[in-house]
Amino acid sequence: MPSPRDWIGLLDRVRRFGPGLVLLDNWPAFPFARRLSEALGRPLVYRSQNVEVDYWRGMVGTAHGLRRARLSVNARRIGRLERDVRSVASVVLDISEEDRVRSAALGQEGRSVVLPGTRLPRHVLHVPWEQRDIDVLFAGNLWAPNNVHGLAWFFERVLPAAVSKAPGLRVAVAGARPTPEVRAAALRLGVACYADPPELEGLRSRARVLMNPQLQYGGLMQKMLDYLSHDSWIVTTGVGAAGLTGELPASVCVRDDPEGFAAELVARSADPTVPSGAGASYLEREFGVTRLRESIARIVAATAGGAAA
Repeated sequence: MPSPRDWIGLLDRVRRFGPGLVLLDNWPAFPFARRLSEALGRPLVYRSQNVEVDYWRGMVGTAHGLRRARLSVNARRIGRLERDVRSVASVVLDISEEDRVRSAALGQEGRSVVLPGTRLPRHVLHVPWEQRDIDVLFAGNLWAPNNVHGLAWFFERVLPAAVSKAPGLRVAVAGARPTPEVRAAALRLGVACYADPPELEGLRSRARVLMNPQLQYGGLMQKMLDYLSHDSWIVTTGVGAAGLTGELPASVCVRDDPEGFAAELVARSADPTVPSGAGASYLEREFGVTRLRESIARIVAATAGGAAA
């Protein structure tokens, strides 16, 4: 929450801007967004990135000791807060149909509209296949329990099978704040670990295969939209592909068994015939400007209905 002095200045600036609604992009700012919405007399719209209570319960399941106890308390608190946010908001923008259904099952659907994540066109560095020096790359933060859990599965059950098929396979992980467990496993297994890189775009462009070995949580994962921007193969689990709408591009391979996942990594890293532009075309069709315009029209209509109610 801003200080009383900052609040006066912020409120004045927002009033001069004259918004039609207040968009809460993530739950931690709910107290401020609600206060702003009430002061302006404008509808509050909540953008849900996932079912938060499930996300936090999942983290509880992968933690131990005091951290597990703290996460358990937080999960209960966030469950109550999430119900408040969704009930107060004039419109809730769920990122996937799966999340909308799950929230309804929890009794906290609210006035929900499914709005998939948006990926506007952007220039991505293209590196010729023969110049790519990373065969397999995971690019995402290296501290979140779901990412760490998925990488543990990859290190323990997938990588040995992949290396047995392709002993020279060049594997890397990159992202913020790698845990000691991730660092140790990478060092032990000969996996390059790019800790806290200034940006991931260049690293993704150097990879022949981008992988997402997620085993927990649903919703739409931002890393998958980032991956699809590149002309690389993508190997993911079904959980990793959750929230992706429509028919997936030919560059995406979904496997949930360790042997199958490993086989896809090896085969794709040696296959330069990745469908060029398949991911970008998919993003434009399912998450691009046309879809964004349609979604905005739906938000406006739903917000007007919520405000009237």
